[in-house]
Amino acid sequence: MVAPAYANVPDYTETLGPEVAELCELAGYAPDPEQRLVLDALFALGPDGWSPAAFEFAVICARQNLKTAVLKMAALGWIYVAEQELVVWSSHEMDSTREAFRDLVNLIEGCPPLARRLAPGPTNGIHRGNGNEMIEFAPSEACPNGQRIKFKARTTSGARGLAGDKVILDEAFALKDEHIGSIMPILSTRPEAQIVYGSSACRPESDVLRRIVARGRSTDPVLRRRLGYVEWCAPERACEDKRCPHYPGYPGCAMDKREYLQMANPAAGRRISWQ
Repeated sequence: MVAPAYANVPDYTETLGPEVAELCELAGYAPDPEQRLVLDALFALGPDGWSPAAFEFAVICARQNLKTAVLKMAALGWIYVAEQELVVWSSHEMDSTREAFRDLVNLIEGCPPLARRLAPGPTNGIHRGNGNEMIEFAPSEACPNGQRIKFKARTTSGARGLAGDKVILDEAFALKDEHIGSIMPILSTRPEAQIVYGSSACRPESDVLRRIVARGRSTDPVLRRRLGYVEWCAPERACEDKRCPHYPGYPGCAMDKREYLQMANPAAGRRISWQ
């Protein structure tokens, strides 16, 4: 396993992470070791033994490594293991949101034990309306009103419709203050609520994500309170020449050092080719 460069998990008594990992294996979507680490932290329970140890949770990693996949695993875990009523998935672009919707539908429909939980009816719980994509599950003893995973794109005007028991904010590099301002007051009233940020590295305009990263990397317990944080990245200023333009082949550039590439890309050599 490639250890994260930064890891912060609030104190917890136990975790549902192993059960979620087993569920994903059943669906043919077995987690990598790094993804198991994330699931253990994300599904950790606080001192009371039932509420989440982390109200906020951030997963920062390079593209195509583990981030979006582990968010899909989390969505399955919240429905089938933690039995939450409403999970909301949001990406910056609707195309990315639809892709997550299609992937989760395929995982559920391709696994009979999971598919049996889908809501009855002509659509079998799969709603493909434009902008209203949703997966609906049949009522159960734990959730007599049924369960849902809703998929929404974020808009520049805010984040109406993104509040749920668990909220996934993928592509968090594009988050705006108005998105967070719309969600946080609602989530703070729900005892089991969690908001999960998934992203690659910050961009110049990523003001919200930069604040999250600063908190996650901090050693201040006040700043880190109820924030779970894992980040895979290479060391800063790792180039031998401080004037390095950062391109492969430049003498001493960190981009030519496989150990640094591995630190930032934990799936390299497994699901990602070195070529």
